[in-house]
Amino acid sequence: MCAVRLHAPLPRPGKLINAMANYWEHAQREARPLNIFFKNPDAVIGPGDTIQLPNSTEPWAFMHEAELGVVIKRPVRSVAKADWRSAVFGYTLMIDRSARGEGRVTWKHTGGLIGSSWIGKSFDTFAPMGPCIVTADEIEDPGDLLVQLWNDGELRHNYSTDDMEHPVPELIEMASKIMTLNSGDVISCGTNHEGLGFVQDGETLDMRIEGIGSMHLKVHDPLKRKWDRGVYLGNDSTHHAAVKRHRPNAQLTRSEASVATPQRRCWTRVVNKSCVIWSRKLSKAFEHINCGARLGARMGKAEPLIRNGACSTGMAFQSRM
Repeated sequence: MCAVRLHAPLPRPGKLINAMANYWEHAQREARPLNIFFKNPDAVIGPGDTIQLPNSTEPWAFMHEAELGVVIKRPVRSVAKADWRSAVFGYTLMIDRSARGEGRVTWKHTGGLIGSSWIGKSFDTFAPMGPCIVTADEIEDPGDLLVQLWNDGELRHNYSTDDMEHPVPELIEMASKIMTLNSGDVISCGTNHEGLGFVQDGETLDMRIEGIGSMHLKVHDPLKRKWDRGVYLGNDSTHHAAVKRHRPNAQLTRSEASVATPQRRCWTRVVNKSCVIWSRKLSKAFEHINCGARLGARMGKAEPLIRNGACSTGMAFQSRM
């Protein structure tokens, strides 16, 4: 196993669709209109990779946003909310790395919420994904998962997806009304900003979603910039301390317990010294099976891919979606 490394399960999704401001965060208000934006699919990196901060003095700072990713199974259009499961292949971890202007405003801010997020979220390496795709039949309810992220061992994000304003069925319904969703497209469900914080040179990020898995990433900044460590507590923060200051009657109860990840059936992209393979990840080992054919049956098609000659660990497949 020392020669095996996990890469992003979808190294370049056709579309990377992100939900904008999609969590209640204990706000006492009506639901906001559902809105989405596109993120650069070339920004995807995988477990163990390094997030590279831009070599420029603008934007001002950079933050992490741990999110649930929904992987589309087949080409679909105008999916009714009641039929959302027919469009879902599985789930994965996403980190929506975000460049900021002063405060928590996404760079480059244009004076309004709409149209101001794509640029600041699409730098190279700003879309970590992994460590695998857990098939939809293994997750009973994507609206009831614990999402956690640690920065240098400090717990930041720690929320449940049941806090979504617009859950997965609504996201699929809206996105598929606008455009055809294709096999391997990813919808990232947005984040709860209560654990938001800065990331900087030399730090590490560890993310986990209950029932899916975990991934580890490193951060490099060529300019070696420094910001206040810890959870962001500025005026526009939604962290508990700030919520209590501004909305003292808000209900702030949530579970802080870590939940062990059960064994799940999932697909991941594994690279060793001789080939690329799709493997089925089990709790203690990788079972090298002809999973490319299975993946093709579920998602449309698969083609054999061999690098540097024959693969010693079994048939090599990579999904072409």
